[in-house]
Amino acid sequence: MSGQPMGRLDSFSERPLSSRVALINMGLDVVGIAVSFALYLLFGVNLLLGFLVTIIASAVIAGGYFLVNR
Repeated sequence: MSGQPMGRLDSFSERPLSSRVALINMGLDVVGIAVSFALYLLFGVNLLLGFLVTIIASAVIAGGYFLVNR
C-alpha cells in the first residue's frame, strides 16, 4: 500500500483520458450555462439558444481534446 486512499488520484493528468474528457465537458457546460444565463439577464439573449450553443461547443472542445490526446 502506498498510504494513499484507494481510488484517489493526485492530479488531473493522472486521470484516465475518458475521465479528463468528462471533467472538461462538465466544466465547460457549467461555465457556458452561467454565461448564457448572464447574457439572458443583461441583454435578453434567448436562453434556450445559449444552452444549445454551450452544449454543442463543449462537446466539440472535449471531443477535440480526446482526439489530440488519445
